[in-house]
Amino acid sequence: MTEAVKAADGEAVPGDRLNLDAVLARFDHDPRAALVAALEDIAALREELTIASLTMSYGFARGWRPALEAEAPLKTSVAKDVG
Repeated sequence: MTEAVKAADGEAVPGDRLNLDAVLARFDHDPRAALVAALEDIAALREELTIASLTMSYGFARGWRPALEAEAPLKTSVAKDVG
């Protein structure tokens, strides 16, 4: 079993918060730069998905076809602690 990661004050840090902190650290704690990079990645992945869906036969994935838009989640847990 893995041990919970502790913050400097000894409190456990949730996994989603670790990911957010790691992303911000990668961009020198500039949220705008991190968001721009994420949007650029999304655009590139959407283009790759479009190309893949055009080249993939219907039977290749047993009838599944990729969709550019994801279904909205029923509830989100990431937005709770973004401050």
